[in-house]
Amino acid sequence: MTRNLQKVKLVITDYLAALLAWIAFYGLRKYILHEMSEGISFFLLGSAVMIASFWLLLYTLIGQYRDIFRKSRVKEITNLAQISFLGAIIIFFVLLLDDEGVKNYQLYYKTISTYFFLHFLISAVFRTIAVSSIQKLVRKHIISFNTLIVGSNFNAKEVYTELEKNNRHLGLNILGFVHVFQAIDNLFVQELNNLGYYYKLPDLIKQHKVEEVIIAIEPSEHKKIEEILGLMEGLNVRISILPDLYQILLGSVKVNHLFGTPLIEIKQNLMPVWQEVLKRIIDIVASALFLLIFFPV
Repeated sequence: MTRNLQKVKLVITDYLAALLAWIAFYGLRKYILHEMSEGISFFLLGSAVMIASFWLLLYTLIGQYRDIFRKSRVKEITNLAQISFLGAIIIFFVLLLDDEGVKNYQLYYKTISTYFFLHFLISAVFRTIAVSSIQKLVRKHIISFNTLIVGSNFNAKEVYTELEKNNRHLGLNILGFVHVFQAIDNLFVQELNNLGYYYKLPDLIKQHKVEEVIIAIEPSEHKKIEEILGLMEGLNVRISILPDLYQILLGSVKVNHLFGTPLIEIKQNLMPVWQEVLKRIIDIVASALFLLIFFPV
C-alpha cells in the first residue's frame, strides 16, 4: 500500500508541475508576443489539462515510473532535462508551430526555449521534493527490498559487509544466503541464515518474496554463473554481480552501477516501455491480419 501511494504521489507531482508550467508559459507567452492578457480562461485550463496528460504519457512510455524507489536525484535531473527537451519539441511542432501570434523565427526560438526552461525548472523542483521524500522512506526502512546473497565464500562475506555499511540508502533487507559449493565460511553462517543450495533459488524467491539477488561467487566460475542466471530467468527480481564479471557479460546484458556499492546490476528487461507497447501493438495487428487472411482456410 505504501509503495502504491508513493507512485501515485510521484504521478500527481509530475502532473501538477506540468500543469503549472503550461499556465506560467501561457502568461509569459502573452508578454513575449506583446498580446493583451485575458486572464485564466476555460481554454487555458483545458489546454493545461491536455498538456499535463501528454507529459504523464511521455514519462510512462520512457519508463520514468518503472522503479521509483531506487532513483538518484542527480540522475533524475539529467534525465528530466532530456525528456523535457524532447517533450517541448513535440509540443512545439504539434501546437505552437502554427501559432498566429508568432511573426518571425526569433519569436519561435523564444517561445520554445521559454517553455522548455519553465517546464524543466518547475518539474525539477517538484520531482526533487518527491524523490527526496521517497528516499527518506527507504532510508528509514519503511520501504525495503527482500534480498538474497548467492555464495558463502570470502567474496560473499565481503559484499555482505559492504552492503551493510551502505544499506541505509539501499533499503536492502538481506534475508540470508544460498551456497553454491560445499565449502562454507562458518563465520558467515553466524551472521546470515543459510537457506540451502542455489538450485532452490526459484522456490526461495517466491516463498520469501525476494526482490533482489546478489551473486557473489568467484569470477572464474563462468558456467556456474550462467546456470544461476538461467534459474532466475523470467522471475521478477533484480540481479547484481561483482564488477569483475563485467567483461564476461559485456554485450549480452545492459548494466548499470548500483549506487556506490561494488556491484553491477544486470538489466534483464532491455526494452523501454514505449518499445514494449509498440511491439505488443505490432503483435496484435499482425495476428489479426493473419487470422483475417487465413480465415477461409
